[in-house]
Amino acid sequence: MAIDWIISQRKDKTSYDIHVDSQAAFHAVANKRTTQPIAVYIRKKMIDLKKTTEMSLIWIKGHSGIKGNERAEYLAKTAARYRNTIQYNSIPLPLSKRLIKNYININII
Repeated sequence: MAIDWIISQRKDKTSYDIHVDSQAAFHAVANKRTTQPIAVYIRKKMIDLKKTTEMSLIWIKGHSGIKGNERAEYLAKTAARYRNTIQYNSIPLPLSKRLIKNYININII
């Protein structure tokens, strides 16, 4: 989802850090031999983006008290309880951006 959001920004000469608290996901993306579809998709998109955009994929320790990470963990666990297929693109992009900006302004700053 982060990769797709970066692509949607269409800004050249910018930089982004994507923080991941799953070592398995981090290593799957880094492994050139993986066949896991999501990892392959992310790696290909990152390679394409690196032509115009500086990017870093950074592993962070989960459950370490990082406010944004704790919130992401909570939301992931809440979503998992519903046992539905999540449609990440079912919310219109402008609404998604507004919700993210509001969350950041309220909870992090």
